[in-house]
Amino acid sequence: MPSPTISQGQNFVPKTSIRRKVLQQSVLLVTFCVLLLGGLSFFIIRSFQEGFSPDAEGTIFVLQLLGITVLLLSGLLFLLALLLGTLLARGLTRPLQELTAKVGALTPGTWRFERTVHTGDEVEALDRVIDDLTRRLRDAYEHLEEKVTERTRQLREESALDRAILESIEYGVLAMDQAGMVNDANPAACALLQAERGQLLGKSGTDILPLSQRRGREAGAQHPVLTVLRTRTSWRAHPSHHLSLQQKDGTALPISLLIVPLCSSDRCFGAIAVIQDQTLERQIDYMKSEFISLASHQLRTPLSSIRWYIEMLQSEDGTFTKEHQSYLQEADIASNRMANLIDALLHVAKLEDGGLIADKKKSDLQPFFSRIIHGWNVTAKEKGISLTADVPADLPHIVTDPILLEIVLQNLLANAFKYSSTKKPVTIRVVPETACLKIIVQDQGLGIPQSEQKRIFQKFFRAKNVREIDTDGTGLGLYMSKTIVENLGGTITFRSDEGKGSEFTVTLPL
Repeated sequence: MPSPTISQGQNFVPKTSIRRKVLQQSVLLVTFCVLLLGGLSFFIIRSFQEGFSPDAEGTIFVLQLLGITVLLLSGLLFLLALLLGTLLARGLTRPLQELTAKVGALTPGTWRFERTVHTGDEVEALDRVIDDLTRRLRDAYEHLEEKVTERTRQLREESALDRAILESIEYGVLAMDQAGMVNDANPAACALLQAERGQLLGKSGTDILPLSQRRGREAGAQHPVLTVLRTRTSWRAHPSHHLSLQQKDGTALPISLLIVPLCSSDRCFGAIAVIQDQTLERQIDYMKSEFISLASHQLRTPLSSIRWYIEMLQSEDGTFTKEHQSYLQEADIASNRMANLIDALLHVAKLEDGGLIADKKKSDLQPFFSRIIHGWNVTAKEKGISLTADVPADLPHIVTDPILLEIVLQNLLANAFKYSSTKKPVTIRVVPETACLKIIVQDQGLGIPQSEQKRIFQKFFRAKNVREIDTDGTGLGLYMSKTIVENLGGTITFRSDEGKGSEFTVTLPL
């Protein structure tokens, strides 16, 4: 049987109304009082006429008796009216009181309501409406309990599944609140941090994640946990940083670290840190670097001998034909390319091993830029490419290593000229700001494909469109530039559109 709806109470048409009842009862009360007062008055007047005597004393006595009688009758009439009014008011309010008591007894789990008002007026209509509402609430509450029970069961199953996944993965996972305090950790994180779960809960993420890298410890306001909570952006350690976790026993554990903020539309309520042991990967990387360094050193001696013999043969005038001379020239070009590659590999090895240390000192960059621009103006004329320079005359002095900075600018300008076509300008701009100095190198050349831009600073990487027109590159220039700039305490960024050119920006602190 379908449950009753609220329309059943609304369709009830009262036979009368409270207003009409009050009016009827008021008319009855007034009529009663008028009839009673009229009858008493008639009785008093009749008694006065029969007992009237002409003498003064008799008149006074009769008047006194009349006054007392009227006073007593008025009091009696007042008491009767009060009694009748009380009875009438009780008859009107009793249904409302019963209705109020029944509504007050309605609570979750006790949705029981019996219709007891049969007055035929609006109160009965209200009683019917509340009865309908109670039935609907009872049905809805019963279904709601079923839904809550089912949803609770689903949430428990999902929570158990998430916990099983979290505890089974080999990555360490830390959950932190908006203040950076750890509120959960999986077994892998406990193993990496050499602590029990209870020892981690409630501790600051900056304290239990003491990080170090080649250029010193990440601490204080620069700690990635605080950075993520402040900026509400994800943070991932770059592989070239060689990030390590300082353990309790004093050893440094190579790790990769990803920290992701937990944010809603208007606030950040925590962060998740994912830690991975990179010991094996780091060892392999070091082995590759050592191999490259060893191979480069070993190749230097035979290559020097080859170049020496080539130069000696080229100095023999008249001994070789023009064809043989062209062969010697090609061999000389190839040996120079190999020498440049070996030099680049040795530079990379020094950077990765920490052997190339920045010698920072207060430097006047005005003559520095003048010398670099003058040198590249010659190259620009040879290639038919214009070089535009915008360097302010009042550059501030900055603390940096001008030798390493020159290597970076030479790499950026070399790429700009190499991958720009004739008549396409190359621009170098220097922009002093409040806390930093920006050096911008812009070209209108090949550009970098969007799909490959995230790998542009990786070692040995070269974009596909570049490899198609130039096979001589090593893919080490931008990698070295980024490493050097970070060693100088700065950053290097870029933006590029394929076919329209690239813009690299080096930012150095003042």
